[in-house]
Amino acid sequence: MKNMFVFLMIVLASFSVNAQVSDKQIEDVITYANDEYKDVLLYNMTFSKKEKEAFWPLLNEYLKKREPLVKEQLKMSVKDISELNDRQIKKMSLEVMEVTLNLENLKKDYLKKIMKELSAKNFMRFYQIDHFIEIARDYKLSSMMPLVRG
Repeated sequence: MKNMFVFLMIVLASFSVNAQVSDKQIEDVITYANDEYKDVLLYNMTFSKKEKEAFWPLLNEYLKKREPLVKEQLKMSVKDISELNDRQIKKMSLEVMEVTLNLENLKKDYLKKIMKELSAKNFMRFYQIDHFIEIARDYKLSSMMPLVRG
């Protein structure tokens, strides 16, 4: 798991605020992060056969549906807003809030589905691991965004 965070930090940090980030670069980061995320879960979770058969397809479906939202979030995180006017900044702020809400709603929907398929303890363990990874990711994204000066 440490390797995932180090890699993501290096890749995301290389996207300087003024840099143009290609869709391919963002897709590569998302693919790598998803693979590492699944490896962390595989290493830290023990599923029954029935849980395993239900969990992995649900997780893969969730990660696939979340990719375009994460891609948009990453693009916004590295966008240089220093040249934007107030109207453009307000528009971007609304877009950031919308993407964040869409990610939260998607996650909530899939957590409910996953909860139905796992034992209570396994679900809570999964939720804790997922939450930890999500907080680390959000921290990194937030640290990349320069504080707007007014």
